[in-house]
Amino acid sequence: MRATVPLRRIATMTYGDALASDRRLDGEIPVMSSGGVSGSHVLANTQAPVIVVGRKGSHGSIWWSSRPSFVIDTAFYIDGRNTSAELRWLYYVLKTLNLDVLSNDVGVPGLGREVAYQAQVPVEDLAEQRRIADFLDDRVLRIDQIITARRQQSDRVHELEQAELTHVLWSPGDELSALRRHGVSVTTGPFGTVFSAADYVDDGIPMVNPTHIKRGAIISDPSHSVSRDTQRRLARHILRTNDLVMSRKGDIGHTAKVRQDQAGWICGSDSIAIHAEGSSIKPEFLDLFLKLTRAREQLIAHSNAATMPSLNEGNLLSLRVPFVNPREQEDRIAAGARIQRAASAGVENLQRSAELLSDYKQALITAAVTGELDVTTAGSGIP
Repeated sequence: MRATVPLRRIATMTYGDALASDRRLDGEIPVMSSGGVSGSHVLANTQAPVIVVGRKGSHGSIWWSSRPSFVIDTAFYIDGRNTSAELRWLYYVLKTLNLDVLSNDVGVPGLGREVAYQAQVPVEDLAEQRRIADFLDDRVLRIDQIITARRQQSDRVHELEQAELTHVLWSPGDELSALRRHGVSVTTGPFGTVFSAADYVDDGIPMVNPTHIKRGAIISDPSHSVSRDTQRRLARHILRTNDLVMSRKGDIGHTAKVRQDQAGWICGSDSIAIHAEGSSIKPEFLDLFLKLTRAREQLIAHSNAATMPSLNEGNLLSLRVPFVNPREQEDRIAAGARIQRAASAGVENLQRSAELLSDYKQALITAAVTGELDVTTAGSGIP
């Protein structure tokens, strides 16, 4: 383990400058904040390269720019004027200091310079700093390329899932008919209803909105709940077992199936409750069908708002769906479920691989800058 000194002995951090959005002039200079690049400008306030350290918002975040930049006042920066150290080496060192957990503000979390300056930094001569930086530049680039490939593969799995689901659920020879012909009914949430403080209670009947739809299921603890008196007043908006809840506004078309223990909950104002139980189309088939991109495109085309898509009962009941017999629906539901399971397993494996690679990258950076790994003799081990 190498000897260490406080960060203040190695570098100083300069405050960024205020730059309101309406004062930016579109140019070639990246505008950088605690969240990374957030626009462009015609002027820079740093040299190149530069390290950017989040101060407010994403405090403790570490960013790198090989170009002169304009760093705004939610961040600090370190360039060649602030340190005699090799900047690439210092960038990797800062990545190991966990600055994101250091905060000296009670109300709004933020990183103070004096707090950051106390962090311990390894002592290295300039030649060794450059060797470590060269080693990590090479290894980190390769790891990042593999992580990017895993994410692209994950996107491809979603594309293949859509193609296979479409082939199974929407055969070319299917007769299409409007959803209303299947005996399906829908109910929008109590849009425009005025609620008083007495309507909302801590331990009452959950009110379900699109934000509660996660991966095709309703989360168990929606953030708003209403009293039983309010539930009785909103009786027509009560959800039943096997209903589908759909987002009605904005990012429309996402659905979740209502479980037996969720029956009696209230359909929220930005949602639509789809009652398919007992109709000629099974709820499970409709749920799968509504997950198709082609179905979603239909919904958007039927929506009635120019800027933000919004559905009502008529829009949804105009949706054209395959008209197939119940036995055929069962077969398609089973096939669709198999496709979803395989896709979910594939995506989960790829995401796990990307997470493990990210963990490995961080461990490699830490080992290199602390001296646990001798970069002059270390092999790659990375394809």
